[in-house]
Amino acid sequence: MLIALFLVLYVVAINVMTVLAYRIDKEQAQLHGWRVAEKTLLLMGFAGGTVGAYWAQQAFRHKTYKPSFQRAFWSIATFQVAAVTFCAVLLIG
Repeated sequence: MLIALFLVLYVVAINVMTVLAYRIDKEQAQLHGWRVAEKTLLLMGFAGGTVGAYWAQQAFRHKTYKPSFQRAFWSIATFQVAAVTFCAVLLIG
């Protein structure tokens, strides 16, 4: 039970941080200021913030038209769905 609680808290936290990173990057892009590296945004998604990243892309209209970024993002999302499915199959039996 404690592991499940930790996992839920982690996923919520990483998604909130990912949304904030996208927001900061969007604001800095508009101001021509310091930007959050694309590798950082993708790493945050890989670390569990994919849902937050997708939401932020749509909400802030950010990184939605860059093909190389979108390919990397959707590769990460596909990998995560496959990994979660694999783990679920192992757990359910």
